Amino acid sequence: PVILIPGLGTSGAMWDETVAALRDRYELHVLTLAGFGGPPAVGEPFLPRVAKGLVEYVDERRLKSPIVVGHSLGGYLAFAAASECPGAFAGGNGMENKAFAFCCASTAKTLMLPLTLER
Repeated sequence: PVILIPGLGTSGAMWDETVAALRDRYELHVLTLAGFGGPPAVGEPFLPRVAKGLVEYVDERRLKSPIVVGHSLGGYLAFAAASECPGAFAGGNGMENKAFAFCCASTAKTLMLPLTLER
């Protein structure tokens, strides 16, 4: 399975072209962040709550080693979820995002890291 997470301020509809290109080859899960494009906002702290929600989403649906692709803040959430639950994700890609807490003062246009983290 592949999980697609949009960036801050956009809905899962940003992935429509990607979904059209990949739907015949992959099991796709398109998410929309709470407070954007439909789902109600969640309280503070936003990032940890949403990262935990991603882990819960994977567990509830019994997804086996999904790959997570996130745009901007969605990429950060993929990395945050992997740190919350090591071994739950096969890999991921964060596009057009700053690596936030994972890499100080470094901006990456495409950041590809395995999401399986050691404790």
